[in-house]
Amino acid sequence: METQNNLIIDEKNLSDKSKNSKSILRYFEKKYCKSLSVIGLLKCCSVMSALFKDKPRLSLCMIAPTRQFKSRTNEEIKNIFSPKYFIDLGSDFTIHSLYQQYGKAKTGKMSINKRCLMINDGTLLLSSKAKKTKDRLINGLAELLSEGQYLYSDNLSAWTLKGEVSIIINMTLESYCRNKNDLLNNTFLERFLTVYYELGEKDIENFLINKRARCMIHYDDKKLAKLKDYELNEDLGKYGEKITKYSKKFSFLSYRSILGTHDIVEALLKSHACLNERHFLHDDDFKFLDMIVPYLIDLTATNQHIIVRMANNGLSQKEICENLGKDSTTYQSYVSKVIKTAKLRGILLHK
Repeated sequence: METQNNLIIDEKNLSDKSKNSKSILRYFEKKYCKSLSVIGLLKCCSVMSALFKDKPRLSLCMIAPTRQFKSRTNEEIKNIFSPKYFIDLGSDFTIHSLYQQYGKAKTGKMSINKRCLMINDGTLLLSSKAKKTKDRLINGLAELLSEGQYLYSDNLSAWTLKGEVSIIINMTLESYCRNKNDLLNNTFLERFLTVYYELGEKDIENFLINKRARCMIHYDDKKLAKLKDYELNEDLGKYGEKITKYSKKFSFLSYRSILGTHDIVEALLKSHACLNERHFLHDDDFKFLDMIVPYLIDLTATNQHIIVRMANNGLSQKEICENLGKDSTTYQSYVSKVIKTAKLRGILLHK
């Protein structure tokens, strides 16, 4: 099983073509720990992807136990980038309030277009809403990510909220388990890269010792304004086979269709290149993908990604149980459920 503990995360693995990424990794590792260095880098890439002229963009759903720096890393990102590149939505809003504050603006500070929407506490956001309000909010954000606009209409009013955005939402493991089905059933999470992490005792101790470190990273607005992601779109074609290979791996790990993960992989490659002020892809961008792999394993779904991989390799349900050291009479029902869902989601395809 792939875990965060067996991955070597080191900025030295990246070349001088990715100096900004190396600085980000170094800063988060020094102040927090290696696991959170990748979290910080991913959040920077999500902010960057909101600037893209075309989709796909990179949206993140960050899942971790309570009090493990999900909100604090948001604050770090807000120190790195100018406020013109993100909107801090806090933890308690509705799709109507979002429209009232940002829907009437076309440009400028009050527009959501080409900005990253940062949701500090998805647990609070979802738990504080009535079901109808929560469903409308989830659907509205999903449509923004998919179509770049949300259309609302009832007997009293009709309005449109427009904006090409990326989203970062933080959630606790407990809240994720409670809301998982609702978030998946309306394809909300299909549009996100869902990232899981869990810090150990040494990680917490490291932060307590080094928490006085201050952020020394800030991006130059003039440099960001010159980035042209459409130049990278042409470059993606040169790496088609390699991207497909990563997309398939991400599909098994994240338990979603390869078509969805292909968009996410492209967004990761482009945003990492742009973050490092490049108009071309480099080996470093694929090393960045390797860093992310351990964070795709769902901490709430035991062996799910291994079962999918074995089933794809042609193993029977009984053989899968045996390879996992499980009693087939009791474990085969779980294996069957995982495989059935994988087929319904287009993860396991007919060959």
